[in-house]
Amino acid sequence: LIISIEDDSINMSFINLKYQKHYSIKQMNIESDEIDIQPMENPTKIKIISKYFNEIINDLADIGENVNIIVKETDDNDENITFITESDISKLNLILHNEDIVCKNLKNLNIEFSLKNLQLFSKGYSLNNDMEIEITIDAPLKLSYKIIGNGFINYYIAPKMEDKIKFKYKIDIHFCFKHY
Repeated sequence: LIISIEDDSINMSFINLKYQKHYSIKQMNIESDEIDIQPMENPTKIKIISKYFNEIINDLADIGENVNIIVKETDDNDENITFITESDISKLNLILHNEDIVCKNLKNLNIEFSLKNLQLFSKGYSLNNDMEIEITIDAPLKLSYKIIGNGFINYYIAPKMEDKIKFKYKIDIHFCFKHY
């Protein structure tokens, strides 16, 4: 991996024996208010295989535009996470079995999110085999991929709110490099 910074772009090159990929990403200077995201207090954490999460989100997006993520704090430790979406003509109720995921700090939650934003982030499933979801009431959903050793990408998606629109999403990217 080679990263270089030019005047108005960041260049990334992935080089191996089979191919070379060269990306150039234009830097943007966005004139907007800074979004300050406070650490979540005691969120529910769900560790899931990232390709599996991508498949779930794509299945849901085939049906509706929004998804309700329902977390149940129950003694039945097999079916605590449910995704529900619906449209005028169909509905999908998808229940995750806990042998496919690792859950910590389960709480009773029912929060609605945009599938378009979730689908955008889930396309990064090739970054890492696993990803983590952090969810709590009155806070954005946090989706995380660990990359390149100690690096990570965090993606925040605000829940659907009727009269309160704080922000749609935020991406936080962090890389750690070792110098040799």
